[in-house]
Amino acid sequence: MKNFVSIESLRAYMAWWVVLGHASHLARGADFLPHPVILLLERGDIAVNVFIIVSGFVITHLLESKRESYAPYLTRRFFRIFPVYLFCLLLAIVVSPLYEAAYTNPWVVGAEMRQARLAAESAHFLTYFGMHLTLLHGILPDTILPFSSSTFLAPAWSLSLEWQFYLVAPLLIFLLARGSMVMFGTVAVLLVSFAIGRSGLIGEWSYPSFLPLSIHYFLIGILSRLYLGDLRLQRFGWELLLVLGALIATVAGPLESIIWIAFMGFAMVELGIISFKNRHLETLFRMFVTNETIARFGSWSYSTYLIHIPIFSIVIGGFALLFGGVTQHLSIVLLILCFPLVLLCSWISFTLIEKPFNLIGRRFAGRLAEADGRGRPALRPDEPLGVSDGK
Repeated sequence: MKNFVSIESLRAYMAWWVVLGHASHLARGADFLPHPVILLLERGDIAVNVFIIVSGFVITHLLESKRESYAPYLTRRFFRIFPVYLFCLLLAIVVSPLYEAAYTNPWVVGAEMRQARLAAESAHFLTYFGMHLTLLHGILPDTILPFSSSTFLAPAWSLSLEWQFYLVAPLLIFLLARGSMVMFGTVAVLLVSFAIGRSGLIGEWSYPSFLPLSIHYFLIGILSRLYLGDLRLQRFGWELLLVLGALIATVAGPLESIIWIAFMGFAMVELGIISFKNRHLETLFRMFVTNETIARFGSWSYSTYLIHIPIFSIVIGGFALLFGGVTQHLSIVLLILCFPLVLLCSWISFTLIEKPFNLIGRRFAGRLAEADGRGRPALRPDEPLGVSDGK
């Protein structure tokens, strides 16, 4: 199955946006970088929201393309995200003293919050750890279990969100692909759940780690994939376009919308639906969108996203413990040295954990499909579009 190179490149840019934003928090980049740069750099939530849209897009493609029942589908998803997640979770727990040495310095953004979270982890370790093992820790609001979504390995709040989505995605996509009336009704119900979640009536979350809080971004990804399928079959799909446009215009953030609209254009170029008339634009497209090196970084992006904070902790916290402390300016130097190390560790994690366990997942899923004796027909008869089987 041909991959969209553009979606891998998008993953690379978003993952490193998060990495650079977290590095800025650790060194307080606001003290030495221009204010507009900091405003953008430290909005890693925008990058995560784009990841969520990508997830909706990719999972829709996989469910549309594979004749696969629920058990094989979920088996693939489990082996896709759990092995690297568990490795990084255990690594983060082991290096927790180094995290404390790196992240509780007075210049670190949110240092007091981090100290409070570390104290909560120590006081309720088994509770937090048990919830993290299920990857459902993001469901609990902070009003029930403070810091539930962000203890041990803060970026994993979005992994909990992903897992919640994976559990219900086949049903959601089935309903959204059933025709206009069912689609409109499903979108309406999901947006009501979004409004209730955001209202505070059922609790409050520090991160949008409970599925209803981020369902609008998954919806954008799902409907985008369905719409591209219609275009590929030379159908206009005005109902899909209407709902998709309304979601982008009303509930999505402006930068997320711009990034995703640009990606949709790039995807259409790769599919041959549209083409560049200007050779300079085509050159830029090849340099920054279909560049094989950037796309390779994108294939490692899941590992990058999870492993960078433990790496920061090991390097800066380890230096602080070995040499009796670290200054803000030295933290900047150490962070710069961390970037190639994060890239190297991402490649190692991808090679030694992600790829082998993905293969195991495929084998288990294949056996389950054989035992089931039948496959689930694709939701729509689209010709496969190219999307990699990634987070």
